[in-house]
Amino acid sequence: MSAIIRQLTSDDYAATEHIIKTSFSEKIGIPDPDMFFDGGSLMCRFLIDPDGVYGAEEDGKLIGVNLSTTWGSFGYFGPLAVSPDYWGKGVAQQLLMPVMSLFHKRNVTHAGLFTFAQSPQHIHLYRKFGFMPRFLTAIMTKNLAHEASKEVRMWRYSDFKEIEQFDFRQSARELTGEIYEGLDLQKEICAVHELGIGDTIFIGSDTLDGFAICHYGTGSEAKRDSMYIKFAAARMCPNTTILFNSLLIACEATARKAGMVSISAGISTARDAAYDCMLSSGFKTDHLGVYMQKPNEPGFCRPDVFVIDDWR
Repeated sequence: MSAIIRQLTSDDYAATEHIIKTSFSEKIGIPDPDMFFDGGSLMCRFLIDPDGVYGAEEDGKLIGVNLSTTWGSFGYFGPLAVSPDYWGKGVAQQLLMPVMSLFHKRNVTHAGLFTFAQSPQHIHLYRKFGFMPRFLTAIMTKNLAHEASKEVRMWRYSDFKEIEQFDFRQSARELTGEIYEGLDLQKEICAVHELGIGDTIFIGSDTLDGFAICHYGTGSEAKRDSMYIKFAAARMCPNTTILFNSLLIACEATARKAGMVSISAGISTARDAAYDCMLSSGFKTDHLGVYMQKPNEPGFCRPDVFVIDDWR
C-alpha cells in the first residue's frame, strides 16, 4: 500500500502512543496494551526534535509512526510502530525513507537502531536500508531494595547558574567527542532541565569525569517509580572503570533521592567492561535485543567505551 507520510506534531501524540502500545503489545504478547511502557511518556521526543517524528496515514487515520533522534554526528530511530492491521504492507519501509533523508541532511556519520534479535523479518527490513546487526544489547534494571552503602561526590545540572550550565555542556560535548567524533548530547541535557523530567548529574572536579542524563517523574521516559538513564558516559582514560563505577553510584543516589524504587538502562554488550560493571553493581538483564548499525562499523559500541544508552 502507499500511505501518506507526514511530520507529526504534539497534537498527534495520543494516537502515536496508542499505535506504539498496541503494536508492541501484540508483538511481545502483553494482553493489556496499557501495561506496555507503564507510566513512561515519549512526548519529550516531539518537543526535543519535532522535525524527526513521522507518521503514516491512510484515509486521514494514523496507522504508523517513526520517531528519530540525532545526537550530533550520530542518529537513531525508534520506536517504529505500525498498527497490527497494517503489518506486512510496506508501511514501515515508507516510514524509514524520511528518516534516512533527515540523517543525510544533518550529516549523520553513524546511525543505529534497536530491534528484536530473534526476528528475521525485522533484521531483513533494516538490512534493506544498509543497517547490519552487530552485538546484543541488554535492557537492564536494578531494584533499590536496600540502603546504599557507598557515596560519591557529584553535582546536579539543575543546581548550576546559566553560565555554569553552558560550561558543563561544552565539557560534556568534549567528553563524548573523544568517544566518537561529533557525538553531542547537549540538546538532551537541555530538554531534561527545561521540561522538568529529571536531571543531569556529573562527577569530577577540575575535569569532567562522567555524566548521566537521568529521566524520572511525570512526562519523562521512565516507567512508573523508576529512574531511566537515557545516556551516560565516563571519560576515556586509564581509570575509566573506576570513573564508570562512581557514575553508577551517583545515579543510584539520584534515584533514591527522587524516591524511585528502581533504575533502568540499556547497554551494548560490545562494551563488555562497562556491561560487567553494571552486572557487578546489581543490574539484571530484563531482555536482549540487537543494535543494528550503518555503516557496518563499531561506532561507539567498542570494548574501550563506557557508555550507557538505549536506541529504542
